[in-house]
Amino acid sequence: MVLIDPEGKGSPENLGTTIDMHIMRAMGYRTDSPSLKQYISADNAFREIAKRQGWMPWQTQAAVWTTRKYGPNAKTSFDF
Repeated sequence: MVLIDPEGKGSPENLGTTIDMHIMRAMGYRTDSPSLKQYISADNAFREIAKRQGWMPWQTQAAVWTTRKYGPNAKTSFDF
């Protein structure tokens, strides 16, 4: 979306992050499906970290997701 519509829906302030079970687990939540409050909290956390790092929020979320799923302490498989 960033490339298709960079001034509209693809602009950084309009792009959210994906808060899935991997992110929920990485953030220490005991559920795989976020409540609205948890989703907003996680999204805001990624936006703040991205701002500090000079990244886009979705890049920050992707870094956590990838590390959680494939990092050195990752499980070899997940029970979906």
